[in-house]
Amino acid sequence: MRCGTVGLWACWAALLMAGGCKMPGFEERVEAASAFRTNVLAETQAFFATNRAPLTLETGWRLARERTLKLTQQELALKVARIDRSMAFSAFLPQVEATFERSGTDVPILYSALGQTFQLQSQYVSKEAVTLTQPIFTPGAWLLFVESKNAVRVQELVRARAGELLDVQVAALFYRTAVAESLLRTYERQREATQALTDRIDALARQGYALDAQRERAKARLLSDAYNVRLAKDNIALARAGLFEVLRFWPLKDAPVDGASMLDVLKRDWVLTAEDGGEQHLARGQAQSLTPEEWLWQTLVNRKELWAGDQTIVIRKTEVLRALAGFLPNVYGGASANHTSEILQTPRQFWGGSLSAALSLFNGFQTVNAYREAKARRAAEYQTQEDRALSLVTSTFEAYQNWSRAAEQCAVAVQVRKAAELDYETTRARFEQDQETLSEVLDKLALMESARVQASMTEYASALAEIVLRDAAGIGVGDRMGLSERKDEGR
Repeated sequence: MRCGTVGLWACWAALLMAGGCKMPGFEERVEAASAFRTNVLAETQAFFATNRAPLTLETGWRLARERTLKLTQQELALKVARIDRSMAFSAFLPQVEATFERSGTDVPILYSALGQTFQLQSQYVSKEAVTLTQPIFTPGAWLLFVESKNAVRVQELVRARAGELLDVQVAALFYRTAVAESLLRTYERQREATQALTDRIDALARQGYALDAQRERAKARLLSDAYNVRLAKDNIALARAGLFEVLRFWPLKDAPVDGASMLDVLKRDWVLTAEDGGEQHLARGQAQSLTPEEWLWQTLVNRKELWAGDQTIVIRKTEVLRALAGFLPNVYGGASANHTSEILQTPRQFWGGSLSAALSLFNGFQTVNAYREAKARRAAEYQTQEDRALSLVTSTFEAYQNWSRAAEQCAVAVQVRKAAELDYETTRARFEQDQETLSEVLDKLALMESARVQASMTEYASALAEIVLRDAAGIGVGDRMGLSERKDEGR
């Protein structure tokens, strides 16, 4: 009998779970997946239907700022900080309270005195009042509002810095895509050249002028070029998918990328911070002549993390003052308008006013300990700011070295490519005149292919290194963000 009761309860529980408490399952997942795919595909098709030109880096930056979901957390924190500021400001606004009271008895209340009976109050009485309370001196609330204002500034700087990091991320993904497309074009040209050379070797082999080993080596080179073409296409698809993830487009969309647009950054002037706080425009040659010390100084005066750290220090100082404000009284003023239906009360309508003050004399040393904690947090924030500054200038120094090397590496790679192309053409011409071996021609071809690939990669790497240095120094990418705009974000 007991087992039957348990089984009955189990059946009821199963029915309840299957009915009113159903968990999301496959149907819900399919519905959500279909809606997601449909929406993203529609947005992707709509954009590229009206933007048929290859995607440029500048357009990628703009789309990332407009469409990305990578800044959701920072935007939420900024909204919350602004709401907290509004709530803190509301402490200074008057509080208005309206009350209504209706009382009565089932029979009139009579009072007897000296042999007589009197009714001293109405049987039904209504009372209405409107009370206004205005804070007059509330130092804790005022300091809390100051903290909330600085907290908004911190979150604005954090949000702006997240946008800058997003620009660097887009540039890195664009670099991968541009390099992959450039390599694809290089490998396709190399495959065509190798195919022509292989056909010629096959013809020579049929006439007995080329060895089978040379013929097989040429075929191996052709297969290698074909594989490199396939690998470059795969790399393009992967790099474009990563880029489109940030831009919130469908990752399988086959859209061309204008890799040359990334090189435009190499033509832009530099907008640095002058000693008086104004803008200092430098040409590229002038920027290249700056010392590492000058780049580190730009980092210390421009990076938004340090600006946000300064605001956080102000918040910590305000917390100390707010802890001390616990020893001060809070003063409030009040006024009220009152009305009653009591017939025996004169007057029935009257105004009231009040002035009150509250002072905490002893709260178990809570205020003292809060003051000590606030001082400790302030001291720790100073140390954190120093550590942050050291970390940022170190990263800038590293970015400066990479930038300096990238320019030299690019020049070396271009010269190596020119030498390799000339060497290959010379060797091939000598081979046509039976003055060079086929093995030497294949060796020169391999060297030329490697030099072309390296030159293509270093040119884009130089542009990426410059973008990273601009970001590390906190000066932005040229005319995309001037100094005045950066300062406005910090206010």
